[in-house]
Amino acid sequence: MKILIIDDHPLIQEALKHVLAVLDPTLELVQAQDASDAHAALSREPDTDLILLDLALPGCDGFELLADLRREWPGMPVLVLSATHDRATVAHALDLGWSCRGACTCPRNRRRRSARYVPGP
Repeated sequence: MKILIIDDHPLIQEALKHVLAVLDPTLELVQAQDASDAHAALSREPDTDLILLDLALPGCDGFELLADLRREWPGMPVLVLSATHDRATVAHALDLGWSCRGACTCPRNRRRRSARYVPGP
């Protein structure tokens, strides 16, 4: 499985790489720091299976990027990663085509077990 991680924070990128490698060492991870990197990565790696998207990116609105991703790669699942989980943010992401079964707001010690299950659309 190939996953594109779109996040501008190096520590978050490294943490996600570490956690995902522990969960499944066979994962192929591709990284992007902004919208331009994300588009380039998807052009190079059209067989990407999943996108992990941070909504707070430099130089672009994360919601605009989400809309672009849904329009340009409509079959590609997008998992939104955000520290913001208020109703307005979630509703706006859903309006833009984010498929969601729920937000992870569980305590830190339960997140690793929760990360093993990513529900489908």
